[in-house]
Amino acid sequence: MDLDFEIGVFPPDEHDRWRPLRLSEYLRLSQRGQIDWLPDAEESVIFAALDTLRLEDEGSFGDLRYLIYQIRGVLNRLTSGQEGLIHATVDQPAGLNLWFESAREQIIATSFLSPEMGYAETYAVHPKRGFESRETYDYVRQHSAQLREHAIGQITASRTAWIVRLREALRSGEQVLRAYER
Repeated sequence: MDLDFEIGVFPPDEHDRWRPLRLSEYLRLSQRGQIDWLPDAEESVIFAALDTLRLEDEGSFGDLRYLIYQIRGVLNRLTSGQEGLIHATVDQPAGLNLWFESAREQIIATSFLSPEMGYAETYAVHPKRGFESRETYDYVRQHSAQLREHAIGQITASRTAWIVRLREALRSGEQVLRAYER
């Protein structure tokens, strides 16, 4: 079983006409000089699959910087045995989510569209706030059965595989973000 988890990006102002490009492919083409643009920082997607099972990648996760920040938060939580949550960074409570929870040595990742959940904090971690929202995690834990009713997909893989893939996504994302600082 080979777990796939990667961030997808779009050319600037072209996300309506292009399929997302995986960050690894973007970095490879950029290093070869075959593309000369920086991705649209306000649009990103997640590719996640295990064999033929995949989480839906049609919805935008929004701002690449916020997505990277949330991946870092999820990675920190998973390595310490806690749950993790990535919420689409579109500044609204309803939207696309990716919930990571432990099941012994496995991690179950569930993608779901949240209804207007009404929780006070949209993001589990947010770069502007700089801290985790206990209210968000409490809400998702307490309503996990209801939220699974809105599940788009679910992937179970080893804890090690998820941590390796999340670290790779984080490294690629940070590499692209450094290009914006130049």
